[in-house]
Amino acid sequence: KYRIKLGTLTAGKNYDIVFTENWLVIRDRAKPTEKPTVKPTEKPTEKPTVKPTTEPTAKPTAKPTAKPTPKPTPKPTVKPTAKPTARPESDFTLLAMMEADPDDDTALVLSWTKVEGASGYDVFFARSDDYEFDLYMEVGSATTRIRIPNLNKGTTYKACIKAWKGERFIGDTSPYVHAIAGGYNSRYCNTKSVKVDRSKVTLTVGGTYQIDASVSGVRRDRMLVDRENDVRYYSSNIHVATVSETGEIRATGTGSCRIYAMANNGAKASVKVTVK
Repeated sequence: KYRIKLGTLTAGKNYDIVFTENWLVIRDRAKPTEKPTVKPTEKPTEKPTVKPTTEPTAKPTAKPTAKPTPKPTPKPTVKPTAKPTARPESDFTLLAMMEADPDDDTALVLSWTKVEGASGYDVFFARSDDYEFDLYMEVGSATTRIRIPNLNKGTTYKACIKAWKGERFIGDTSPYVHAIAGGYNSRYCNTKSVKVDRSKVTLTVGGTYQIDASVSGVRRDRMLVDRENDVRYYSSNIHVATVSETGEIRATGTGSCRIYAMANNGAKASVKVTVK
């Protein structure tokens, strides 16, 4: 047994006396470790992030800017050029005539009036009983007469003329003309001449005059070629005077013009009309 003096200790405090490796150790008696009172961290209870309640920006309500309406271009204030006044002696009508060649029963001679400003003419020719015309010849402006040979004697043929300038036709096509090669056949004959009762007429605007025309054939024992009316009427300037199918002249404006009385083959007479 051993007796040991421990020195100064604190009253009321517990100590442990431990022998270890020949040493005597005095130490405080530790209190037992208490369980932690802090609860373990709980899982987060917050809900997942809520989508923002702010609605997306609405589309703009303003209508897009309308395209400015362009003002229509004002019409030009310059007045259009007035229709040219017909010259007193001007003849703007293209008329043709076809007659038998006096020296050849199998040929016809075709002629026509000159058109002012034309560069040339197209000649269309066929038998009268053919439905369509064929372009027979193209001639320059200096030519207004041609001979058509190698035809059948006693057969009726037809022709018409178109004037052109540059790349386009100008004016109206001439009226059809019909003629028999040789001048006649067993039933019909060509017209020899046309006569009118007066060569000059003076009218006021709105006035009228009835032409009295007569036609004679190359043979009295034959009827005239009946492909068209015995007499057809044409005005060289309808702004001065018009004419009906029966030959009634009506003055439409001041000036002068010619009214033509024309037979089937183009033989014609004219009346000079002056309107005051």
